[in-house]
This record gives sequence, structure tokens and C-alpha cells, in this order.
Amino acid sequence: MKRPTRTDVAHRLGVSVATVSYAFGNSSKISSETRNAVLETARELGYLPNHVARSLSTSKTLQLSVILNDISNPVYTDMIIGFENAAIQKGYFVNVCNGKDHADEYFEHVLSRNIDGVLIEVLPYKFHTERLVDLLRSGTKAVLFGDHGIDTAGAACFEIDYVKGMQSAVDHLKMLGHRDIAYLSGLSEKDLYDRRIPGFRKAMQAQALGEGILVAPPSSLATSIDDGQTLTEELLRRGTPFTALIATNDQMAIGAIRQLTARGISVPQQVSVVGIDNTFMASVVTPGLTTIGSDFQEIGALAFELLYDAMTKNQYGYRLYEPKLVVRESTGPCPAGSAGR
Repeated sequence: MKRPTRTDVAHRLGVSVATVSYAFGNSSKISSETRNAVLETARELGYLPNHVARSLSTSKTLQLSVILNDISNPVYTDMIIGFENAAIQKGYFVNVCNGKDHADEYFEHVLSRNIDGVLIEVLPYKFHTERLVDLLRSGTKAVLFGDHGIDTAGAACFEIDYVKGMQSAVDHLKMLGHRDIAYLSGLSEKDLYDRRIPGFRKAMQAQALGEGILVAPPSSLATSIDDGQTLTEELLRRGTPFTALIATNDQMAIGAIRQLTARGISVPQQVSVVGIDNTFMASVVTPGLTTIGSDFQEIGALAFELLYDAMTKNQYGYRLYEPKLVVRESTGPCPAGSAGR
């Protein structure tokens, strides 16, 4: 059976072939009603546009890439869903890449495959920054998640406001009577792009609690459950009094709860624990995890919006997303004693 063409769609609907092309190209030259009518007729006929052929004439592939720091982190599931749902509505195909050990190679693939745009959520120490600079200078449109500490002209950026997030967590813990609060950082103090350490210190000082207790590795970790357990054991080994701790993410916070429990320290009766991200794990772990929460589907949709503006309008925006504290059972009133004694 002959494969239907754009001409067939145009004849069936009584419009020009150009109108069909405009519809599949998301052109503003036709109304949304006309575009919907074209797409519906195309579905009835079984017509699918040949994007390979189209890319040869337009230099657009209608393909996007998402390069993630570590695809095993549960926050990325919702981020991909939000980004992909928004991208599909505009006719884009999305490639998802695990940049944990291959970010440099993926930057090269984005260039060689003429990908229209890319969302980059990879920690800067995991790639050579000059590769990213080359990518941006080539004209490839990009949106960066976080401050990468380089000249990002030609890229849109968005961040989670961890400074405000930390403030909400410290305020909550102080209201419960806690004074000796620790922060378990899965990232090194040398990684200045991360706002969580300065956010924690600023929040502690704002509440007249000093700088707080910081436990950070010499070089950044994977921020896994195991890392949370390891840093919690380091905190206990120091013998510094503490009654509450905040961890880099929910995974590390769960690791902290595991290690405290293994050492006979109950949560939240003796130590309160706060995570970051509000992943699905935070609501199913016991006790339920209090966490600095973000809606990552919303963040994914926001990332696409920024990337789409860069690709279609040559506009490079910046957005700061404000997280909200989600209070569950892992935080409670400060006990009379201290787990670190």
C-alpha cells in the first residue's frame, strides 16, 4: 500500500501543502484550529512526517537530548516526564543520556548529530568545561541546571533556590528546639557551584546558631544511601553534640536514618533528619522523611520552556525555583540529651 504523503493530507482537508508543513513545523503562520485539523487528518490517513528528510532542508532534526548527572537518582524520573511531555507537544523526540561517566562524549554526539537543543544536568567536575564551552559556541541551544561556574553566554539557566530551602529547614528545626544541627554534604566544599553548604551556614547564622556542624568529603561523592551512612558514621565518630541533621538529598538522608538506627539512635526521638528533593522514597520510608521538596515534573517542563525559547526566539532566560519544606515524621522536638555526646 502506498504510504500517504503531505499532498494526500492537504487534498483530504482542502488546504495547501504549505499549510500541512506549517502544521507539523509548529509555525505561527496558521491558527491552532487549522493545525489541529491538519494533525487529526494526518492521523486518520496514517501519515507520519519524514523528519530525516525535513532536517536536510531545514537544518532542524526535532531532536533534543537530556544529559543527566546520574540516571539512577529517582529525581530524574519526574524531571524527564515533565520535560518529555512538554517536548512531545511541540513535536520533539527526546534522547535521555546518563552523563555520570560519559558527559564529554555526549557533548560530542550532540554536535555530530545536529541535535537541536540539550538540557544539561551534570555536575561540572564530571566533564571538561571546555567541551561544554565548545558546544555552546557551536550554536547548539542549551539549558543548564545549576551554576556551572563558566561563561554560559548562549545558554539558558535554572537553579533550585537551596539558600531559601535551607532557611526553611533550619527554621523548622529551631522551632522544634534544636540548636546543634549538622549538614551532611555529599559534595566537597571545593565545589563552589553548589549552594547547599553556604545556604546552610547562612540559615544557621540567621538564627544565631553559629555556622553549624559540617561533614563534607574531600572530593564529591555519588550522594547515595551508602554515602549517607558513611558520613553519618563520620559525624558520630567526631563526638560533636548534635540533635538534628540535614542531608544533601533524600537518598543520603535515608542512609543517615539507617546508620543512626544501626547505632541504636532513634529517629526522631533522639535525632531529627531532613532530606532534600521530596522523591517518592521520602513518603514510603519509615519514619516518613521531612524534606526540602521540589516538583521535578514542573522543573522538567520549566527546563523545556527555557530551551524552547532559546531555540525559537534566541532568548536565554534564567529561573530560580523555590522549594517548599514538606514536614513528615522524621523530625520532632529536641530531646534533652544529644546523640553526639
